[in-house]
Amino acid sequence: MGAYVGSLAGALKGMEDRSEHPEAGGAPRRGGVLVAVCASHSAIEELALKVLRRTGAQDIEHALGVWRNGIWENFDPTSPPQPIEETRGTGRAAA
Repeated sequence: MGAYVGSLAGALKGMEDRSEHPEAGGAPRRGGVLVAVCASHSAIEELALKVLRRTGAQDIEHALGVWRNGIWENFDPTSPPQPIEETRGTGRAAA
């Protein structure tokens, strides 16, 4: 039990440190539902963006990663978000 409490406290402290010092990683992602789309080329990415925007998605971002057996194996929820407007046209994955 102590290990779990210590782990939770460490994770919360890490989030606190990042929000107090933007240069150390910026603001964390807002809570909510995460939808990830594996876009193998730019046409798929553009279609995914249209669908996400049309259905009211917020905080659309771009990320690269390794997909294996339908799972995004190396997604790091603590990494700084990269809004899609800033990375448009690089075409790999949109989350």
